Parts: sequence; C-alpha cells; structure tokens
Amino acid sequence: MPRVVTGLQQLHITPGALSLTLSVGNVGSLLGAFLIRPLERRFKLGSIMVIVMLVLCLSPLLYSFASDALNGTLIFALIAFLTGMALTIYNIYVVSLRQAVTPNHLLGRMNASYRFLTWGFIPLGSLLGGFLGNTIGLRPTLLIGAAALATVCLLVIFSPVAKLERMPTLPEEENANESLMKSLPVH
Repeated sequence: MPRVVTGLQQLHITPGALSLTLSVGNVGSLLGAFLIRPLERRFKLGSIMVIVMLVLCLSPLLYSFASDALNGTLIFALIAFLTGMALTIYNIYVVSLRQAVTPNHLLGRMNASYRFLTWGFIPLGSLLGGFLGNTIGLRPTLLIGAAALATVCLLVIFSPVAKLERMPTLPEEENANESLMKSLPVH
C-alpha cells in the first residue's frame, strides 16, 4: 500500500499512529451504514451514488497535502474516515442496484463477472503502483493513482445511474417468482 509506505518512510508517522489513523476508517464505515436510510429519504439514489463516488475518487488527492508526521497523521485519518464512510454507502447501494436490475437466474454469473473484473485488476494495479513508486517516487505515484481514480467518477456521472431517483425493481421477475412458489407442492 503506497499510503502505508508514504506514511512510514516519507512522513515518518509512527506505526502505532498510522494504525490508529487507518482504523478511523472503521468509524467512517459504521457511520456510513447508519446514514443509508436518512440519505435515502432525503436524496435521489443517483445523487447519492455520484456524491459517494466523488468522495471515493477525490479524497486520495488529499495525500498531496501531507508534509510531515503531524499533518500526515490528520490527513490519513481524514481520508480513512471519508473513504470508509463512502465505501460502505457505495457498496450497499451498488450491490442492491446490481441485484435489483439483474434477473434472478443471472445473479450468480453477474456477481462472478463483477468480482473477477474488480478483484482481478488489483494485482495489476499493485504491480504498476510498485513500478511507478520505484521509478518516479511515492508522492507522484499517489497523485497519478488519485487522478486515474478521479476519471472513474466520470463514468458514474455520465451513466444512467446518476439519473436514478430510487432503486429499480423487476416486477415481471417478482411475479414469476411468486407464481413459481405457489406452484410448488407444500408438504
């Protein structure tokens, strides 16, 4: 993780302080889980998705403001908190959205494909990050990664997801499942 290496080697944050700052993300995650219903009542689903994507994609740019152990610790804690909160909200809505728009008979394939694509690129990103970190330095690598991540926001902003008012449903699928359940013999 470049942020760990940056925190320990360049900013000289102690391992204990760095661990505490990263654990602040758990507090953000818990808060994000509690915010789901209030957000849902107040905002459109598409707006929530765009905002959490912006937080996830742009908060890593805050790394560039870290210059020493003290402000580095505070910035790392802020990033951990924001990303923990936004990632929890994002995951709850994205998984629900994928399940809502995917017919039941395709859910397994859809989830397997999604996991393969998202988790499959992690080793490539790690390899590229390590190469860039050794070649151009950690801080420029973090900024390049944050800038690349920021482009992902454009995919969400200009997608149909940004226009969603609420979670869609597949009524014909629900009716088919109800009919199937009624036709099964009950013992």
